[in-house]
Amino acid sequence: SPRPLEKIEAPKLIFDTIKTKVASTSLSKQHYSTIPPKMKKLQQEWQASDAPTYLLRGKSDQLIYYFCVATCVAGTVVNMYYTYELLQKFK
Repeated sequence: SPRPLEKIEAPKLIFDTIKTKVASTSLSKQHYSTIPPKMKKLQQEWQASDAPTYLLRGKSDQLIYYFCVATCVAGTVVNMYYTYELLQKFK
């Protein structure tokens, strides 16, 4: 039969003087962001627009998007071709 779980007590903190306090964490009242201002501006523009993301920044993003789609389609076709060739080899 399994043993019951042992209870472990937290160690007692010992400080060097009476004046020493436990460090506390609290949220600052300012919301500090590590995001660059340019990126923050782009996020606000993208959230305000209902257009697809690949159309928001113009032709360069559109070109990259369609290149990725074409590459995926070509890869799928090549994969299907080699799968068919492999099946023919084992018939």
